[in-house]
Amino acid sequence: MLAAPEAAVRFRAWCDHLWEDRPVKRVLIATAAVLSGMSIAACARDGPDIPRTAANVAVCKVFRDTLAGRAAMPQLAGAVFESNAAITHRLRQDIGSYISLAASGGGSAAQQAEAQAKQDCAAIGVG
Repeated sequence: MLAAPEAAVRFRAWCDHLWEDRPVKRVLIATAAVLSGMSIAACARDGPDIPRTAANVAVCKVFRDTLAGRAAMPQLAGAVFESNAAITHRLRQDIGSYISLAASGGGSAAQQAEAQAKQDCAAIGVG
């Protein structure tokens, strides 16, 4: 059995060997890491449907009104972040992501977050 410092040195040497002068290998390793992370995220995302509760419906209605220009972003933020209502965690997270990305000019990331939040709200019949 190797001592801890010696094992760390060997591990570091192995890692350095992977990344030295091997651009193709670096790309393959990085791609594999990203794909495995995405697959884990996709599996975790496939949870139960969002329940149609009064709190979820209310937040989705404010979200819909915000997209239509009938409500301002601060109203949506208040409904999502300042409410003590029992909003489903996933719905709160998806609409919260949209708020933060849209406020910072997130471009395509904000569009993706908007699409995800729309999908969540459509799942409970608010669209």
